Amino acid sequence: MTAWMHQLEVWIAGVADAWWIHLVMFACAFVDAFFPTVPSESVLVTLASLWSSGGTPTLWLLVPAAWVGAFLGDNLTFLIGRRVPLHRLRFLQRPKMQAGMEAAEAGLESHGFLWIMTARYIPFGRTAVNLSAGALGYEHRRFLSRSLVATFCWATYGAAVGAIAGQWFTSHRLIGVIVSLAVAVVLSLIIERLAAAVRARSLRHRRSPSAPGGRDDQ
Repeated sequence: MTAWMHQLEVWIAGVADAWWIHLVMFACAFVDAFFPTVPSESVLVTLASLWSSGGTPTLWLLVPAAWVGAFLGDNLTFLIGRRVPLHRLRFLQRPKMQAGMEAAEAGLESHGFLWIMTARYIPFGRTAVNLSAGALGYEHRRFLSRSLVATFCWATYGAAVGAIAGQWFTSHRLIGVIVSLAVAVVLSLIIERLAAAVRARSLRHRRSPSAPGGRDDQ
């Protein structure tokens, strides 16, 4: 088992040294925005952990690659929602995506910026929110600025989680990767729970007879 883990560590380290690894990070973050089964956050956390424990890949290239890829992917998803009838997209017919779309529509009408920010940390959530923002006619200029901030925070967060965990396990890079991924999953679940609580509160507020109408454009 020890020999196998050592071989795996060497293989991961070799991949991290490749010149094209930052392009892989960019591609994963870009595609993940509209195809949420791509594990862009896991890739980011893993590579940041390897940087912390071994010095590669280059962090100051890794974070911008993730940021730009996620930003462009989110905006492409927004444009898809704006231009393509959503009922034609087969993957949106899944129960999880349907529930996400309904929640996104309610959240964007009342707390647009909050939803764009928090949805970035929830794989299916970010796709649902970005598609809904486009379909509901959310102003693209406003979405651009909010997604720019949201994707920067997401890229920084993922890199920080990986780097901190990797620093704790400098002598065992694979263990550092595993721990950093576990921490990222736990934090994502916490954010998802908090977002669900905010969503429930928002829905109760909207259903209240005395609640004022209108969209929150903060």
